[in-house]
Amino acid sequence: KLSERPDLLSSQNLRETCSGSERVSSVQMEPALDVIDRSLRGDAGARSFLERTSSIYVLDVTNPSSPKTYGCWNFIHQALNEVERFEARVSHGASAGGPIGGEGLAHHVRLLASMALRVARRSPASERAIVSTCIANAAEYHCSDSQSMWLIDLNLELREIVMGRIAAMALDFSFHRRIGACAHSAFADKIVLDSFCAVLSANAVSTGPQAIKHFATEWIIPSSKNIPVPALVAVVQHLALEGQKLSSPFGTKDVLQQLSMQIMSICVLPILSDAVSDNASQTDTTLSLHDENARIAATALQALKAWSDATDLSLPQLRHICSKVKLDVLEVLSNAMYSDSRDVIDALAEFVEASCQGAGRQAISEGRMNQVRHIIQVDETAFQANFTADQLETIETKEMGAVVEELAFAIGLQRVRFTTRQEEGDHDVCRNLARIASAVATSYVKTTVGGPPRQTERGLVDILFKAASHPLVNIASIAIHTIPLLLGPNNSIVREALPVLQRRAIIPHEVTGEKVELQTDSFSGVSFEEFIDFREHVLGDALVACWRTDGHGFFDSCTSAVEEFCSGGSSVDVSLFLEAAIFCIEAVGETVMSSHQPFAQAEQLKRCTQALASRPNSLLASPLTLSRMASMLQKYVVWYRDEEGLHTAADLVSLVFERSTDISGFPALANTDYHGDPLTESCRAMQEVLSVSPKFFVEDSKLATLFEMWKTCHTGETEQGALDSKARQLLGVGVCQILASLAQDARFTGFENLLAFPQKELEKQAQLADEARDDKTRKKYLDNVAGEIRLIAALCRSLTNSGTANNGSMESGCPSSPDRRELVSPSVMTVVRRSWPKLAQLASSYAYDEHVSGALCTLLIDLLPPSVRDEYSLGLLRDLGAIASSMVASGIASRDLFESLCGFLIEFIIAHGESIDKGTASILQASSGFAGEREIFRLAEGMFLGAIEYARPALGEDWTRAAEQDQGQPPFESRNSSMPSRLPEATKDCLSALLPLLQTCLDLSPIFFSYLPARPGVDREQDMLLHRAVDSTVGSLNEADSDLVISAVTLLETMLKQQTSQNEEIRTLIGNEITRVNADVLNRLILGCCGNYELVVVDKVASYLHTLLRSSSCPEVEQHMAAALRQEHFALGEEAARIAMGVFARCARRYVSQDELKEFLESIW
Repeated sequence: KLSERPDLLSSQNLRETCSGSERVSSVQMEPALDVIDRSLRGDAGARSFLERTSSIYVLDVTNPSSPKTYGCWNFIHQALNEVERFEARVSHGASAGGPIGGEGLAHHVRLLASMALRVARRSPASERAIVSTCIANAAEYHCSDSQSMWLIDLNLELREIVMGRIAAMALDFSFHRRIGACAHSAFADKIVLDSFCAVLSANAVSTGPQAIKHFATEWIIPSSKNIPVPALVAVVQHLALEGQKLSSPFGTKDVLQQLSMQIMSICVLPILSDAVSDNASQTDTTLSLHDENARIAATALQALKAWSDATDLSLPQLRHICSKVKLDVLEVLSNAMYSDSRDVIDALAEFVEASCQGAGRQAISEGRMNQVRHIIQVDETAFQANFTADQLETIETKEMGAVVEELAFAIGLQRVRFTTRQEEGDHDVCRNLARIASAVATSYVKTTVGGPPRQTERGLVDILFKAASHPLVNIASIAIHTIPLLLGPNNSIVREALPVLQRRAIIPHEVTGEKVELQTDSFSGVSFEEFIDFREHVLGDALVACWRTDGHGFFDSCTSAVEEFCSGGSSVDVSLFLEAAIFCIEAVGETVMSSHQPFAQAEQLKRCTQALASRPNSLLASPLTLSRMASMLQKYVVWYRDEEGLHTAADLVSLVFERSTDISGFPALANTDYHGDPLTESCRAMQEVLSVSPKFFVEDSKLATLFEMWKTCHTGETEQGALDSKARQLLGVGVCQILASLAQDARFTGFENLLAFPQKELEKQAQLADEARDDKTRKKYLDNVAGEIRLIAALCRSLTNSGTANNGSMESGCPSSPDRRELVSPSVMTVVRRSWPKLAQLASSYAYDEHVSGALCTLLIDLLPPSVRDEYSLGLLRDLGAIASSMVASGIASRDLFESLCGFLIEFIIAHGESIDKGTASILQASSGFAGEREIFRLAEGMFLGAIEYARPALGEDWTRAAEQDQGQPPFESRNSSMPSRLPEATKDCLSALLPLLQTCLDLSPIFFSYLPARPGVDREQDMLLHRAVDSTVGSLNEADSDLVISAVTLLETMLKQQTSQNEEIRTLIGNEITRVNADVLNRLILGCCGNYELVVVDKVASYLHTLLRSSSCPEVEQHMAAALRQEHFALGEEAARIAMGVFARCARRYVSQDELKEFLESIW
């Protein structure tokens, strides 16, 4: 009856659903096709209707004696009928055509096919459950069990009818040939036919393993000679793709492995063999035989890869299968390499890469062993009695080695064709041949005893070198990434590889007259920035491999290149060649200097340095070359540690510095994002040189030269007023290392002169900001202000650390740790305090600016004393607290200011948390103690509560509600399986900064944290900060921001750790908070672990739950877990919930480790 009724869905109902949309097509369409048409045109109502039709069923009891269910299969069935009638009317001239387009209804049927694919992936059992839910939800209709079963069976019968219709079209020769009346049908569209094949495969997989076996052995395999070849290979491909999905039923992989022998030997490999040798029968009169075979070959290769991935089928196993039908799979693959079709060669590369990926000796998987058993067709008992995993591993490795050798020979034969295709501009073929060669070479090295390719596989090496020389970086990088694997001790390949790599290091450019073009995308297929990234990483790794193989030969070649280009002309061409030669030496610098013989190539480095020290014109012609030389000096700075070397290095750096201020600009770099400018690189290099031997530069003349450079940095202001604070900071830090070697008086004078420039500049830029008439101009000057503040902070910290390191070296023989916080000396603070009034004014006026607030907090952190032992350090702490308090005094809301302030407070608590707690305890107990500790407590309390009060409006309702309403978070209950995001962006940003601060305070100063009221001046007994903090933390657990959730879980974990505190009051207070929110916390965490969190959050949750379950602080935890697993968001069923509770219970009894619990939660996720 259903097949006779095209009008299963009411036309009126459909049009009402999609009402409000204008008719945009003059072609009269029936209701289902009309909805699809509206959806394609962007109608929200139509799209919503299709979405709901794919998800739910509707029960129609207009006639109670004849109830009906309507859903996806009804809609698809009717839509197919309507398409057929529509096309029939058009073919008979009943319609005038209209604006449907040249492709007719192809797009409509594509959408219909994608809808069918979606619902075909739903198992019949799921279909029964959805229809049952539909019937059970009927409010005014109650049918008998027999009626309910009849409706369910009727729906499944309709599913079979639709599948039959789709199969008839997918396997119809007339549609594949696209001749006659079918040539213009939407069902003849290639995408539609492929989607229909996917629907058939998805339906078989979702129905279960027996359905897959029936579908393959009763339909596909017996009819392989009578089914259109494109449909046959497409069905196999989609059967494998659907079988790989995590949602596929248990046993799917096993049944696919059972079918491997028949599917490969009957349905895929013979077809692929015929297609790549152009022996297939012609099935299309409108396409050439070559094009048709190319399409079949590409699909067959894709099916081969998909089936191999789904069944763990290896190349040696495929070879065994082929031998039974007298085919050589390697010969077939070799023939495919000659294809000019982009699709074929791309599919071949994908297959070879996947097949070679696991080559080499490695433990054979259980799936691979099972596939072998099915190929040799023995039962499991007999198989286990005759084969072990080690035996199969040995056999497979040996056979894979033989396979790879043949593939290496086959791809080597393509080297001449590679050159031909490159000359013809066929980059797709070149790219894929490079991919195949790279995959084969990698496998060759892993599987053959001889290591790198022998002379018999010379063709493989040749094609890799040809690919490495290809002008397009995206092709060359594939081969260059593989070259290090080919290099072995005492082989000659390195002598051939090095010139290729050196040429690749040259920045692609074009010189037209006096104009240089560096926009390399037109020459190399990538942008300038992408080329630099490729050169530093991919090319750099290959150069290091060459040096490891033949270090002496490497440096001889590179040094000779430097000498040659230094004696060349002054053109930009020669300069960029020199830059590439210097880069090759620099690329191996870190590896060379960290090796057991860092000075083995001292003679070549000396020759290179002498050539550069001659100041050749080629060195001065390009800022890129100057920057590269400075960068190279940084890598080899230890080599210049003697007196002569330091002189030479300092002179070269000074040369770069001088030229960087003379060069007005390099127009070729104007449109790039290149950051390696000569000024910055020279300052960085000078810092490295100074750090090698600071005492070498303490002479007055050398110090004067350095201070002249420092002065030049501050007079090199750009037209826009933006100063290069990064370069100045690098140079200034280096000078501080020298000042730290001087006597105290000379150190003070030198630092005073050093700091005078940024202090003067700070005053100037602050005044310009005050006088600015518009926000844009003021912002520019405030950015400069922030740069000067950061520079002052860096110089103070550098001088302090350098002085401490020198003192430590003299006293104990070893330097102090660079991570250790040291007290800034009074003499340094004397100089810094000259800017204190201006800093205070900036803090109160411009702290809302993100850069100013960040810079001020950086300065506060760098000046923060590590401990309070005397009046000086206490006074310094007091001054820093005053600056921090004035930053929030203006009241101008700024999330960036709050974030920066929280960062400073975290460092404050890390440094003085113990003192803060002692001060809190002395006040609570009214006991005598160190007055400084009580003052530190008051400073911390003022800054802490001041910061929270500043941001309170943005922190959310947990921080703004009245104390009398403070009953905590209402229990959270999930109504669906998705993760709601209830917090505004401003609240999430502020909480992301606040929660780490709260966690640090609770961890290091628990007494202080539990003492604090929620706001200044209120009674802590009535309004505790701890209470609001916990509520805010719990409320953050259902947010989509992973960092915020991790911070919240970390704070909860810290609360659990405080349960072991020796302070009984702390234990009681924290324990009560944990008990109060535990049910809500667990419910939210389980919701997140049900696929809503990012995986990294699940790992953090596992750590928290492991600690919670093992603690005895909350005996109701297991009850709360059970309640959370009963919520709607846990959609794995009652059996899974029971298993989960078992795991949690065993964890509580200490039988489950944290790693095991983490793995279990990831499985749920």
